[in-house]
Amino acid sequence: MDNIKFFRILWRFNAIIIAMASLALIVVSITILYESKTRMYSQSSSVYFHDSEQTDEIEEEWFFGKMTGFHQINNTFAIPLEFTQKFSQKTTASIRNYLFVDGHTQSSTWLFPHNNFVLSTPNYVLRNGVDEYPSYSSSNKIIAWYFIVYKADTNKDKALKTNDEASIALVKPDGTGYTELEKNVGNIIKADVINDGSHLVLFFYKGKEFYVSKYSLDEFKKISEQRIETIGKKSDLYD
Repeated sequence: MDNIKFFRILWRFNAIIIAMASLALIVVSITILYESKTRMYSQSSSVYFHDSEQTDEIEEEWFFGKMTGFHQINNTFAIPLEFTQKFSQKTTASIRNYLFVDGHTQSSTWLFPHNNFVLSTPNYVLRNGVDEYPSYSSSNKIIAWYFIVYKADTNKDKALKTNDEASIALVKPDGTGYTELEKNVGNIIKADVINDGSHLVLFFYKGKEFYVSKYSLDEFKKISEQRIETIGKKSDLYD
């Protein structure tokens, strides 16, 4: 009887040890995955230029990213062409182009004829502010996509990334009609759609000056622009 009681206690003790070890393994695995993901995307949306004196070997990979499908609206699929660089235990990633595919005809259009820029995730504009998956009504179609495009290493840090000057551009739902609304924008604060999807409003800095501009999403052109005065020093009003 004493032996049976001893073995029961031993089995329970072993079960507790195994459970604690399993929990520790899960915690360690989650920590490793988190650190890996953080390390991988800590400098996302960037491309580092090759330096002739650089000794680290850089691994590069091109691949299609997650498809965005709006087949219930325009029968259009937008597929990002993504690019990663791995060097010095660091991985950087960026979107370099977009492929637009018509689901009915299987015809396709590249946003750019090259892969030289870094792009933001596109934002689409639905007429009348309808839900993401509306009915087939013609009034509910996507009328435009807008992107932030980083085209040049304006801060001279040998990388093309989101702290460089940017352009904001519109494109038609099928990927054609690319139009840059603003160029050399230093910091884009906010871009949003108003008037039931007919206009785009953009708040941004050019240098140290702050602007708000409005654009027609039907004609792809600027309608108005206003420079906003900022308070840069203490007022003498109460002196």
